[in-house]
Parts: sequence; C-alpha cells; structure tokens
Amino acid sequence: MDSHRNDILLVEQIDRLTRFSNNDRITLKKQIEQHELRIVSLDVPTSWQALSDRDPSQSDPITRTVITAINNMLIDLMSAMSHKD
Repeated sequence: MDSHRNDILLVEQIDRLTRFSNNDRITLKKQIEQHELRIVSLDVPTSWQALSDRDPSQSDPITRTVITAINNMLIDLMSAMSHKD
C-alpha cells in the first residue's frame, strides 16, 4: 500500500469498501489500521472533520481519539449493514 500515516482515504460511500469477500474486507481493514489512514466518506458526516486540520478539536488528543472511535464504529456498522443487503 502506497500511503503514509494519517493519509486520507476518500470514498463516495462506505459500501464501496464492502464489495469484497469477507476475507478481503478484513485484510483491507487491517491495512487501513496498520497505515493509520483516515477514512472520509460522504455518507459519514462525522468523518469530514479529518479534512480540516485547522479544526480546534483536532489539536486536542482526547477529542481526536473520541471522534476517531465514533467514526470507526459508524464505518464498521455501515459496512456490516451494507454487506448484509
């Protein structure tokens, strides 16, 4: 994977990341986590904060950690829901 820590993976919709077999989705998720990529998706508005480095909440490590956890949970939930459809 040609990426750097904190690079942004921009997707139109989360379901674009779930059109793989279960094993491929697990591999992709591990690679995203390993490279510490930030996912930004049009259908996950809370993920848009990753685009704003000037956002004051991004300078606070606790807020950044909470937002990251919420985004990851939403992305996992939406991935699971779209994969079931």
